[in-house]
Amino acid sequence: VWGLAYIRKVFHSCDKPSCPVCYKYGWAPREAGKIEERLAEASKRFGQVEHIVCSVPVRDYGLGYDVLRHRVVKVLRDRGVIGGVLIFHGFRYSLREWWYWSPHFHVLGFIAGGYRCRGCKRKCFKGCEGFDNRNYRCYEKDGYVVKVLGKRKTIGGTAWYQLNHSSIDITKKRFHVSTLFGVVSYRKLKIESGGSRRYVCPVCGHNLE
Repeated sequence: VWGLAYIRKVFHSCDKPSCPVCYKYGWAPREAGKIEERLAEASKRFGQVEHIVCSVPVRDYGLGYDVLRHRVVKVLRDRGVIGGVLIFHGFRYSLREWWYWSPHFHVLGFIAGGYRCRGCKRKCFKGCEGFDNRNYRCYEKDGYVVKVLGKRKTIGGTAWYQLNHSSIDITKKRFHVSTLFGVVSYRKLKIESGGSRRYVCPVCGHNLE
């Protein structure tokens, strides 16, 4: 029918995590898309993506971000987390204290041998070598609380939600909220990007302008 056109609304964004307007619907979806693409390729080699939270003990609250991140990567490796994406959160929220300083990292990554403890009906015992058993023994040494959360409906959705209330260091010109480590790092995992996303008209098949 002449006079009609297919229209798709597009959110114009500066794509800066520090922008109070664009961070949630511009930067976060774009970053989540990149994370989902990379983890989808990595899961073909390393199994199921797990959502893990690593909480920093009070004694390390004063550490700088770079030192803290390096320490968290070691803590995760000691527990068998072989790689993934780190998303930094500096604060937690409660009705009593509102937002309060409590640094922790959300991790979308892979556990060596998979997370066999989910659904296990037996209590951890010495020598089982499951993730929870290793985690308990490591906690006694380093004091870091590491938890594996439930299965995710979508990796992209989880990444977007964690990104849209993540923390940034405003003193740094270029601060990377999400960073890679282990088997997912750029050095160890080479993948071909799908290129820039093109929206196509379902009627004529041409790229939308």
